[in-house]
Amino acid sequence: MRKLAFAVTLTTRDEAAPITVGIYRFIGAHISDWNSVMATGVIASLPVAVLLVVAQRYVAAGITSGSVKD
Repeated sequence: MRKLAFAVTLTTRDEAAPITVGIYRFIGAHISDWNSVMATGVIASLPVAVLLVVAQRYVAAGITSGSVKD
């Protein structure tokens, strides 16, 4: 919660705001529209999930290759 408070406080332009700040401000403006809030949260998490799947292969390969001694 502290990081969100810093992001909300320190961002002055909407163009440079993180997606979490955008969702927070959207909840404040449209409190009754929870379907849009949840859809935005899912869409915001998709790139992170894809990055996790791609990076997991390389991390696992690096760990296993570095543990074997020649």
